[in-house]
Amino acid sequence: MRTAMAIGYSAVMLAVVTGPARAQTYDSGSTGADGAFTLPNTSCPTSPNCVVTLPASGELHYTTVNIPSPWVVKFTKNATNTPVVIRAQGNVTIAGTIDVSGAVGANGVNPFTILASDAGPGGPGGFNGGSGANGIVSTTSGVGVGPGGGAPGFVSGGNGQSAGGAGFALAGQSATSGGAGGVAYGTASLLPIVGGSGGGGGGAVFGTSAGGGGGALVIASSGTITLGASGATGTILAKGGNGGTESTCCPIAGRGGGGSGGAVRLVATTITSTGSNGQINVSGGLGGGVAGFAVGSRGRIRIVPAHGIDLCSWGDHPRAPALRV
Repeated sequence: MRTAMAIGYSAVMLAVVTGPARAQTYDSGSTGADGAFTLPNTSCPTSPNCVVTLPASGELHYTTVNIPSPWVVKFTKNATNTPVVIRAQGNVTIAGTIDVSGAVGANGVNPFTILASDAGPGGPGGFNGGSGANGIVSTTSGVGVGPGGGAPGFVSGGNGQSAGGAGFALAGQSATSGGAGGVAYGTASLLPIVGGSGGGGGGAVFGTSAGGGGGALVIASSGTITLGASGATGTILAKGGNGGTESTCCPIAGRGGGGSGGAVRLVATTITSTGSNGQINVSGGLGGGVAGFAVGSRGRIRIVPAHGIDLCSWGDHPRAPALRV
């Protein structure tokens, strides 16, 4: 088996090469029942967007997978909000984008009132953000959903305070004067795999809602997983959603917290890229859409070749949360 990858953390490059001495192969467990997934197809005849309905099990059993540029593949969550598990008997080629990111929270709507939740939904396998206060039922916003959910903002002196960002690989960032960040959770092995958590809802009489957590994605191939193609970047996104922005006077509504990034686990006989044109992004969302404020934690990435020695078991690295392959 041969695997060659270049992994970049911000400006730092790591070259990892595994020679052909080992002949082990990996069994993805795919039955092939869903056939070949190639775009375009009858369900998605026109680019660039394709939405796949996730079955109750969360598992898709393909023979092969081919997502060319500029296609973007997303998934409709199932009733139990399982992670997305893509199994393939043969090769998986991603020159377009797979996106399981959490959604952005709604902005403050002062002086209007929204009774329904306007929180940013999490990606499949991820958790929803906390909803903003509606000013009638309560002036207290919602806690972010999930094990690392951010704490909500509150009202102080008649004005709303901002909420905390969600935790995952690390603790979420707390608001300067408001809700606390969510706690870290999960393991670097991503066994079991779980997605990102939601940020807390911003506090106010009419609050802002929080970003949803990034989803959870497993791709298992009995052949080769290839990210990118000549002139095209193959991308996997599991980003946390930004929190809603604060509303202006009067009263002021605090910002919603950012959702934490999700989880991506790749397992195959061979994992490689074309021209280093692969990218996996599990960045956390920004509190109120503002850089450096109540940011959700980055998520986790794990890349495992067939021989069981991780090329990358990542999520606690202190640098930027985007991995280039």
